Amino acid sequence: MPVNNHNLYHVLTNDNPMNWYEYPIVFGCYKGKSLFPSRLIRWFSWSDYSHVAGYLRDRKGKQIIESWPYGGVQAVDGWLTNHKAGTHIDLFTFMLQPQPDRLAAASKWMEAQLGKKYDWKGVFRFIIRAGGELDEDWFCSELWSQFAVLAGEPLSYKPAYKMMPVDVAVSARLLYLGEYRV
Repeated sequence: MPVNNHNLYHVLTNDNPMNWYEYPIVFGCYKGKSLFPSRLIRWFSWSDYSHVAGYLRDRKGKQIIESWPYGGVQAVDGWLTNHKAGTHIDLFTFMLQPQPDRLAAASKWMEAQLGKKYDWKGVFRFIIRAGGELDEDWFCSELWSQFAVLAGEPLSYKPAYKMMPVDVAVSARLLYLGEYRV
């Protein structure tokens, strides 16, 4: 008898909280539909996912970091900052949590990325299916994939600059926590 995956899902809302914030790192994979880049990414990746952000529990101040087309790499107040209310966000954490020293080093690296530009070339690489090396600009899934590599838990065999939001969401190294809605 096939498993009905819908019975396995947790819906994370204010009425049904799951303690996602207790994990040291949480990846948020967004199913955004509104902005031009979101639609473009969804269309070219043939998936529901258009964006990736991450939560760092031990970070002081704003704990969610994302690379956003309008502002680059930034720390924000919450999952829906810069996003429309009602956007569905699937939350994941590492299946095996990274070693504390590796996680600390990756978190320190992430801090150094704050303020860097959004990688528009990364979006266009998806369109033309071209490669490219890591540079000082970051596309959302590229940023968090590189974080995972530095934490010692790479999400894929692909290099970070080739990672699309869907690649993060389907990584066998991540554990699905549930869907976040407000």
